[in-house]
Amino acid sequence: MITIESGENDTSHSEAKRVFKPQLEKRTLSDDELRAQKDLVVKIIFDRNSAYRKGKSDIVHSIMEGFPAAAVSRLVEYLNIRQNEMLKLLHITSATYSRRRKDGKLESVESDRVYRYTRLAALATDMFHGDGEAARHWLKSPAYAFKGETPLEHAQTEYGAREVENLIGRIRHGIPS
Repeated sequence: MITIESGENDTSHSEAKRVFKPQLEKRTLSDDELRAQKDLVVKIIFDRNSAYRKGKSDIVHSIMEGFPAAAVSRLVEYLNIRQNEMLKLLHITSATYSRRRKDGKLESVESDRVYRYTRLAALATDMFHGDGEAARHWLKSPAYAFKGETPLEHAQTEYGAREVENLIGRIRHGIPS
């Protein structure tokens, strides 16, 4: 809802000022939407069904311990991109990834990056009301807000990921971006 106000004390119509005051409804995620996001993150990282839920502190602990190396493959599959593209985004060389697969675990810094992209995938999927295909397309499409970079490319740093999250929030709330 947008309200338009003219100057209260102005008697001249030519000098009337119009002030736009957007009054956006604050939209908070419902419990079901939060649960759906969390379930998608758990599914991609741990390959568990929705009955298996990890709390926030469990995710932090899992990041510190190191995610299973297969989480990268599941993320590649979900985003529908080539593995070498995902490894480049995660700043992991193919030789390092081969070693991680043999060990079965990622290091904590690598796990944190995997979580970053998994969270963005879940947020984008939620933004498109559960339409994973539309979310994947959006994440891989150049964005004006990022000077032609895709949201996936822009999220290579934590700061960039926060900017992608902010863009998703603005889009969800109908703010032109």
